[in-house]
Amino acid sequence: MGKTEDRRTIPGRLRLPLPPLPAIAVSHRLRYVRVSELVKDGIFMSCECGCGQQTKVATQSSTRRGWVNGQPVRFLPYHHVRMEHKTPVDVRFWAKVNKTETCWLWVGAVTDNGYGNFRKKRKSIPAHRVSYELLIGPIPDGLELDHLCRVRNCVNPEHLEPVTRQENVKRGVGWAGENGNAGARKRRTHCNQGHEFTPENTGIRSDGEGRLCKKCKATVNRRVYLAQKNRALDSQQAGGG
Repeated sequence: MGKTEDRRTIPGRLRLPLPPLPAIAVSHRLRYVRVSELVKDGIFMSCECGCGQQTKVATQSSTRRGWVNGQPVRFLPYHHVRMEHKTPVDVRFWAKVNKTETCWLWVGAVTDNGYGNFRKKRKSIPAHRVSYELLIGPIPDGLELDHLCRVRNCVNPEHLEPVTRQENVKRGVGWAGENGNAGARKRRTHCNQGHEFTPENTGIRSDGEGRLCKKCKATVNRRVYLAQKNRALDSQQAGGG
């Protein structure tokens, strides 16, 4: 054999003759990517934390991490945490708020329930709580913030009111607000089957804990009666046979 070529193995079946490259260029995350071409084309970029190191190229898209397939990532692993110490909390926070004439809409990360999510001291905190604490002050112990505007990603402190957990649930517009407590159940005008709670159709439960629908109760009693009657007939037929 002739002169031995300087070869470097890239995980993922590619084995290419490459010039000397930074160690970061042959990371296991760069599967099936021609690292020499990336370096030649200048695709690598510096980490945004200011460390001066080069970041990698994303091999897949990820909304949670902010990756775009084929584009350099913004930070090296765990370097995004350094930005929290360099940039003041209020500057980072208000940069992700779109103030309209009514609501101040959070345009950053949101939870599955639609509430804004802000990272502070390596912890995820609801964005509307951060806004209230920045402009109003600490939230009283035992209370939570209720959105008066019913816009979950709104962080306008004028639309937030500290209330108890019970009051917050009572004001809810979903299932919990309609069924989550005794006060909400008393405000209901119809039963689960759609029967109206009129004076003639409203009874009191045997345990005295609430109302019952007489039509629904009659339907249940009728089913129980027929079931008992059928069992009695089956027993007679079995005994006679």
